Amino acid sequence: MSSISDALVTWFKTNTSLTNAPVWIDNLGPGVTEYSINPGPGARILESYINGSSLRAYPFTFNAMVNTNTDAERLANIGFFETLADWMEGQTEAGSLPTLASGQTAESVTADSWGYLWEKGKSGTGVYQVQCTFIYTQAPYTPEDPIDPEEPVDPEEPPA
Repeated sequence: MSSISDALVTWFKTNTSLTNAPVWIDNLGPGVTEYSINPGPGARILESYINGSSLRAYPFTFNAMVNTNTDAERLANIGFFETLADWMEGQTEAGSLPTLASGQTAESVTADSWGYLWEKGKSGTGVYQVQCTFIYTQAPYTPEDPIDPEEPVDPEEPPA
């Protein structure tokens, strides 16, 4: 089973504006033009349903290490994040979403903020980020060896 982060990395790599740069998890390397998906805090289960399924959220930031020397570079960086937010919205509307493990269904990926300069480096580079949310449904948990409700259970007997 792949993780949600792995599914998001694979999905973001389909965006042609990422210019074949690496997309990492929780890490940006020292190179310019690298991207990272960073899981964030927030509610995990948004709604629980009577059938045992649930609507879940996976909050994350999408970060980019880019050049920030000039106003033109900084404007281009802001423009990139506006385009990225539009791409996420378009992919959601088209139903072209990350592929998840069995029992999980992707619902949407949204940019919840504008892209902004989060950290400025000393070498003319900086880290921009946008806060995002991935919404998916989780099927009810079903154990691999369910207990037969017709079979009596002896509380003194250890499980097999």
